[in-house]
Amino acid sequence: MKYLFRSAHAIMRLCALGVLLLGIVLWRGKLYEFLGLHIALGVIFVLSVWVAAIVVIAAGVSTQRAFILLVLGIAIILLGVGQVRVMLGPLRWIVRTGHLLMGLTAIVQTELLAKAFRGHYGIVGASNRDSTAATHSPATRGAPL
Repeated sequence: MKYLFRSAHAIMRLCALGVLLLGIVLWRGKLYEFLGLHIALGVIFVLSVWVAAIVVIAAGVSTQRAFILLVLGIAIILLGVGQVRVMLGPLRWIVRTGHLLMGLTAIVQTELLAKAFRGHYGIVGASNRDSTAATHSPATRGAPL
C-alpha cells in the first residue's frame, strides 16, 4: 500500500508541474497545439490524486480529506472540459481562475494527505532520513577521530 501511494504521489507531482506550466502557456494564448497534452496530463493528475485518496481511505487515514479530493477531482475534470463552453468572452478568466484554483487546491490537499499518510506509517522524509543517519552513524557517536 505504501508503494502504491508513493507512486501515485510522485505521478501527481510530475503531472501537476506539467499541467501548471502548460496551463500558463495556454492561458497566454500560445501553443494551442499542446492543449491535448494539457488535457491528458490533467486526467493523469486527477487519476493519481484519486488513487492516493483511495489508498488513504483503505488505510483509514485522513478519510475526510480523501473524500474531498475524490469530489474535487470530478470538479476539476468537469470544469476543465467544460470551460470551452462556459462563459465565453471577456469574463472567461473567471472560469479559468476557478479551474486553476481547484487544481492548486488538489495539489495542496494531496500533499497534506501524503504528510498524514507518512505520519501514520512512520515514513521519514528524505531530509529527515539523511540527518538521522548522520547523527546516528558510528563516526558521530563518540568514535575516536
